[in-house]
Amino acid sequence: MSNYLDLIGNDNSSFDAKSTLNKAEIDLKASLQPQPIAISCGVNWNKEPLCIFGVGDYSAITGVGKSKKSFLKSALMSVYQGQKDDTMWPGWRSHREEGKMIIDIDTEQSDYHAQRAFRRVAKLSGFVDPLYKAYALRKYQPVERMQIIEEIIERYGSKIGLMCIDGYADLITDTNDADQSANLVQKLMTWTDEHKFHITGILHTNPSGDKMRGHLGSDVSRKASTVLKVTAHETDRRRSKVEHVLARDEALDHFEIEINNNGLPMVVPF
Repeated sequence: MSNYLDLIGNDNSSFDAKSTLNKAEIDLKASLQPQPIAISCGVNWNKEPLCIFGVGDYSAITGVGKSKKSFLKSALMSVYQGQKDDTMWPGWRSHREEGKMIIDIDTEQSDYHAQRAFRRVAKLSGFVDPLYKAYALRKYQPVERMQIIEEIIERYGSKIGLMCIDGYADLITDTNDADQSANLVQKLMTWTDEHKFHITGILHTNPSGDKMRGHLGSDVSRKASTVLKVTAHETDRRRSKVEHVLARDEALDHFEIEINNNGLPMVVPF
């Protein structure tokens, strides 16, 4: 068993299966409601909002390095926060409940560059949201990053509406470690299900292919509700294509984004 699992805690000796069994059973006669939506874009075949990020689920944004994944992340965070000018991201809609917090976590950039990325959300939205909190965790070890995230969730819990982790791979020591990968994905599912918010995170693809890296990539893609893939334009360095490559329900048509003269991402015709 990996030392990482020992450090973050993998002891299920206190788990009471008998008392949990009834809670886990689904009543087929009950009228269960569909999960709430965090972010939608347009409508589906049934003329209902097309869910991109669902409450109680996690998702991933993937692509090779420098394909503008973080720019897409900033844009989606700003959509959820609320945009005073929706012309840059037409059709995208926030279903944020009043009082819900936004947690933005960066694991790889310096404080200076992380702050630049965090400020992009406010610039896109047109205002600074007091319920938006940003954290830079580059200086910490993977197990310490996990402990910090767990402290954030312990502190704010169901007050959180959307959390972004840039990136997933920095929460473990080896993306090819099956135990660490499975444990992290289980954490994502448990956090989002118990506290009813959405987590999205960034995970690179392999340089020579379309699949996300290692065992972690395989586990993330199997359980995620949504995977958005970002591909840099062949000739225009300011543009990238975004594809909804995995969707639990109906998939969004692919679209392109462009970094405008203010350094902000916007949807553009292609």
